[in-house]
Amino acid sequence: MKQSGLHFDVFPIPVAQEPATVIGGENLFLFKTSREREKADFKFAEYALRAPFQTELALGTCYLPVNIKLRQSPKYQEFLKEQPQIKVFLQQAKHGRSRPIFPGYTRISDPLGRAVKVVFLGKSSPDEALKAAQQLLDLIFN
Repeated sequence: MKQSGLHFDVFPIPVAQEPATVIGGENLFLFKTSREREKADFKFAEYALRAPFQTELALGTCYLPVNIKLRQSPKYQEFLKEQPQIKVFLQQAKHGRSRPIFPGYTRISDPLGRAVKVVFLGKSSPDEALKAAQQLLDLIFN
């Protein structure tokens, strides 16, 4: 975003009763196959979860490191000085929960995601976008 010249900032999700956020994104799956492949899979997973790989992944993509100790490393702390907005996400991650797993979850999340998108694109106000999302949800669940 910095390269785009777009001026932006971030803030924590407002809290009504208890802080919360969603944790999700990139996943690493290991499939049950042959013994040789499973051994290679685990070797790769061990590599991918180590600090050097996690550091480069975090610095190159701005994803939050899964290794909490890495977040305190001098290299990552220097990165945070250059990208201070990430600190908001690190603070909120303490209150993170995984997305719910039930059929039709995307019927709830998609309208909200579309609402956020049209606001960011300047095609709607937040109030208008949320009202449209609520109308769609009312159609789905009523």
